[in-house]
Amino acid sequence: MIQKVIKKLHYLIIRFFLKKGGKYNRLELFARIITKNRVSLGDRNLLLSNAKIIATNNSNSYIQIGNGNIFDYNATINSHHGYIIIGNSNFIGSNTIVQGFGGIEIGDNCMIAGNCFISSSNHDFTNPEDIEYLKSEIPQKITIENQVWIAANCVITAGVTIGKCSIIAAGSVVTKNVLPYHMVGGIPAKIIKKYNFDFHKWEKYIENV
Repeated sequence: MIQKVIKKLHYLIIRFFLKKGGKYNRLELFARIITKNRVSLGDRNLLLSNAKIIATNNSNSYIQIGNGNIFDYNATINSHHGYIIIGNSNFIGSNTIVQGFGGIEIGDNCMIAGNCFISSSNHDFTNPEDIEYLKSEIPQKITIENQVWIAANCVITAGVTIGKCSIIAAGSVVTKNVLPYHMVGGIPAKIIKKYNFDFHKWEKYIENV
């Protein structure tokens, strides 16, 4: 009972500093929100222990989160000088990192499992003779549409769009756009299956030769 009261007080104190914050969010004791005035948080979100929402303190950086999302243990949502928009009823797994330098938009009802890395920028490797080699980043927006399932240990690279109701198999590296209702897997990820609306089932994908 005392723990519940402490957790509620913890969030009420944080809520006062947020850009916008609903009444019924819950933060475990070691969850953190950094640069609170650049974070908007809807209602009924849950941040488990050590989950972090980090908005960098620059004019173009912000994080906007809807309602009913769960951020599992050690999940990190970092605007990284860009922006992140997360819709409603999503699950972000433990140790997953979402990094928004080029902008990231996640829809509703997505499941993103543990140990994933989603980054909307890449290091500039064009000139290895430059003393500042690799220090600059190239921003490219990532869009994850509604009802996407990203299984454990995946990497989503900058610039891709993952279509609605698609599935990313565990351990995949996504370097190209994924069409809606398609299942991809591998390094780099390729189409494995697609959903057949006529027969209402997933079918093995056979590439046209």
